[in-house]
Formats: sequence, structure tokens, C-alpha cells
Amino acid sequence: MKRMLDKEQLIKYNLLTYLEKNKSVSYEELEDELHLSRKTLKKYLLLLIDDLNEFESNAFIYPSLHNVTFKYGFEFSAQELMSRFIVSSLRYKILEYALYHSNNNKLNFIQKENISESTYYRLLKDVNDTILTSFKIKINSNLTLIGDEHQIRYFYYTLYNEINLKETFEIDFHYYDELSPLLSLLENTFNVSLAAINKEQFQVLYHICKTRNFQGHKMTITIEMKKITRNNRILELVLEKTEHYFEHLIGETWKEDLTFFYIISNSFPLFNDTPKMMKLAYDEHIRSKNILYRYIEQFTHSLKKQLPQLELNEQLEGKIIQFYCRILVFDGYLITETGPLYLKYFKKHRPYYLAVLEEVFQELIDFYKTDNDLLFIVFHSLMIDNTLDYSKVMPHTTIAIESGADPVLVNFYTRQIRYQISDDYHVIISPYHIDKTYDIVLSDQFNNHPNATFTYRIRIFPDAEQGQRIKGIIKELNVRKIDGSL
Repeated sequence: MKRMLDKEQLIKYNLLTYLEKNKSVSYEELEDELHLSRKTLKKYLLLLIDDLNEFESNAFIYPSLHNVTFKYGFEFSAQELMSRFIVSSLRYKILEYALYHSNNNKLNFIQKENISESTYYRLLKDVNDTILTSFKIKINSNLTLIGDEHQIRYFYYTLYNEINLKETFEIDFHYYDELSPLLSLLENTFNVSLAAINKEQFQVLYHICKTRNFQGHKMTITIEMKKITRNNRILELVLEKTEHYFEHLIGETWKEDLTFFYIISNSFPLFNDTPKMMKLAYDEHIRSKNILYRYIEQFTHSLKKQLPQLELNEQLEGKIIQFYCRILVFDGYLITETGPLYLKYFKKHRPYYLAVLEEVFQELIDFYKTDNDLLFIVFHSLMIDNTLDYSKVMPHTTIAIESGADPVLVNFYTRQIRYQISDDYHVIISPYHIDKTYDIVLSDQFNNHPNATFTYRIRIFPDAEQGQRIKGIIKELNVRKIDGSL
């Protein structure tokens, strides 16, 4: 908080805290501690005496010939006095001006504070470099706030919580009447008692959001927020219970604002032995963890059901569970503004994963709550793709090769076809016999093959183009197998 103080206020604050700690101090000791001359020290003592009298702080400084004595009553708070120092500093004033004046003009601020233009630019650079940079926001030369909206709101929430809210932050407290039904609803829903400071913090958040919304700066739920709140049942309950109240209070962006409120309010401390919001969040984490292990059991069971040819032994199952738990932490990274990542890859190269997991998703819809089944499918496709050999997951496809030119070419065809497709598909290739049934017959003849689902005529030398065509036939076969149309 001391970074908000100007040089003059910082000297007065250091002088005050040293007197509060030592009660009676010699001039020589104060000079050494604060690195001030006797003349400068006496100047700041007089300024501090004026401040104490002005703020009616029930604290008194008594300079004598050799010592300075400090006396104060139980109502005195150095923290409160520091908050008043902050509010009177130019750093605070320029930050407050940037928040409340949507049509900002540097000349108005310069005239209001009676400073030169060079002082203004030094002040602006100082505030950006020492205060705002850690929040990844800044104020431009015309006093406009630049940066992500949630970062701007988070900064002002942090700023106003560093000072005494009641005494120094000019909130219109009729907000309490507006928010009272909402706060009561939250208390009843979670069986907690919000402390007065919690309610004030909620009003601060509400005030900042309402101010920014009124100026046309709307909140959006970022990917980082999604990572924190994904599948969080407490937030879902808050949104469900408070929608009616909050939409009426804050308008069309109520959901975005309330999500931001929820993330910030997780740090609210609560009274005495009542449950803390972070405790609720931790309990939710444990509950979700237990649900996760039950879900994994259901997932592997459903996977075995959909892929009977897949042998999920304990070692492989353990590998899937380990990978699942690891990737679950990063599931937010699978979402972009346009949808799930990797979807195009799996559609092109791993279509059978998508077909299988669509069926698995329908079985697990009560275990994995999501509004986007594509996220589920891509998430688990990524997991399986890093755990299993894709060709072993596929149902085997029986391929017969028929060659009228030379039986020896069957072996040549077999090698070439395996080379073209075996990395992606599980195939069993053998010479053609009329008394057996096949999925595909590859032939260099013009014969009919009633014992095959597909017949495809191949050239003397099966090339990459024909390999892609055969892959397309196998893909169609597998889709038809899984949806039962074959």
C-alpha cells in the first residue's frame, strides 16, 4: 500500500509509525531513522500534527526541547490515517480520475490538481511503471484505461481493499438496499453469515462493475476464468439461484459479472466458525475428485463395451487413468474462441475415435456435465491417442486380394497395402476364396464378389492414391459398424 503514497505522505507515514511504536523519541533518533535534517523533521512534525487535528483521530504529538512524545486513544488507527494519506496523493487521484471519467481529458486533470504538464507526464509514467504494470494494464496519455477488462476491475477491487472502505471510498451506499436480497439469498443458499466487511467488498465489486458497464466497457468470460470455473457446481448453483436478482440489478452482462464476482469472492473471509467460501471450494474439489474416480471406472467400462476387441489390462487401464488425471488439469487449454482444439485433426486422421466416443458420451452424460459434447470427444480422443495404438483400437477389417495375372502378385499387393494403411487401421489380408466372406475385396479383375461388402479394383501397382481410397472405404465400413447399419 505504501507504493501509493507521494514522497511527502510517505515521510509523514514513516514518522507516524515510528512514533506509534516508540511513544517518546529524541530528535537525534528520528533524524537518524528517517534521514532528515532537524529543520525538515520539524516541518513534517507540524504537518503531521495538522493532519491529526484535521482528521480528529484522538492522537496527539507533543514536541519538547529534546524529545517528541506521541499519545493516542484506543480509537486511533495508523492504517486509517494512511488511507487518508493515500486518497490525498496524486497517484490515487489520477487512478480515480481514470476510472470515473469516461470522456477523459488530461487538461481537466492538470487544471483540477494545479500541476504542470511535465509533472503530469512524470506522474503518469510513475503510476504505469510502479503500480499498474503488475496488473498488465496502463493509463494512456489521455487518461484512458488500457488492458483486459477483468484486469482493470480486479486492480480497482484490490486498490479499494487496501484502503479503509467506509472512510475513504466514496461509494453510494444505497447499493446495500439493492444488494440486500441477493446477499441474503447467498447466505441462505450456503448456510453462511457474511461479515460486514464481506458485504462492503461485494458492494465495491458491484460498484466497479456497474461503473464500467455504464461507460460501455463489458466483461467477457476469458479462457482463464473457464479453467477456474469449469464444472464447478457451486458456481452453477450461484448462477441458478441469483439469476433473477442479478440480471435485474446489472443488466445483460449479469452472468459474466457474477462469474467475476465468484472468482474474486472466493477470497472473502467469513465470520468465526461459519464455513469459508474457500472451504466450500475445497469441499467441492474433494467431491469432484471422488466423482472423478467413479467416472473413470464408468468410462473404462463403457470403452470396453464399445471396443470389445480392446484388451484393457490393469497396466493399460492405469496408464489411461494417469493420463486422464494429468490432462484434466489442462482441459481449459483445449478450448479456443472457435471451439475445441484438435477437432480437425481427429476428424481427418482418427474418425473412429470420434464415432466410439460419441456413443461413450451418451452413456456418461450424467457423469460428465458439459454443454459441449465436442469438448468431451476431443478431450478423450486426445487422451486415448496418447495412450493406445490407434490401429489396435479399430475393429479388424478383412481384406481379400484377387489377382488373375499371377498368384505371386498377391504377396506383393499385400505388402504394399499394409504399407499404405496398416498404421491407421487394423487389417487382416489374405488371398481371395469364393467360400469365405470379406469386408473388402481388392481385385485386378472385373468379377462380381457377392461374399464382400465392398469390391475395389486395383491397378498392377497399388500407389498412395489407391491407399487413400482404401482408407476411405475402411472408414465408411467402421462408421457403419458402430452405428449398426451394416
